[in-house]
Amino acid sequence: MDAQDERVFLQDDEVSVTGTRLEAAGDAHDLAGVSAATLARQPAAATGPILMIVAGLLCLLSVTGEAGWTGGAVGAGLLVGAGVWWRLKQPTFQVRLESLEGELTAYESRDEERAGRVLSAVQQALEARP
Repeated sequence: MDAQDERVFLQDDEVSVTGTRLEAAGDAHDLAGVSAATLARQPAAATGPILMIVAGLLCLLSVTGEAGWTGGAVGAGLLVGAGVWWRLKQPTFQVRLESLEGELTAYESRDEERAGRVLSAVQQALEARP
């Protein structure tokens, strides 16, 4: 192993990229067989807010009689809560490593800028190989 292999391209409390490996979240990934690195955007799951919307609509549709205001209030509250939850959902940004063995997700973050820095460091490490 020469000095070029141990060159550090990124080092912080969460991730480390050297000429030979990417370490993140306790996992180490060898860069020796990696041919390319890409950034992928994964949308946040919508199952929770959708179920909450359905429950809110069911509450609103079941409103009958004088005591129906309670069901209506619960249904409206569920719809408002689902709307807020939907707006707060954030995508995940993944750094993926491609090799002959396939593609794997080596790092992911909700912070696009941070994931971009990790991707840039990995690409620099790949370009610096002899």
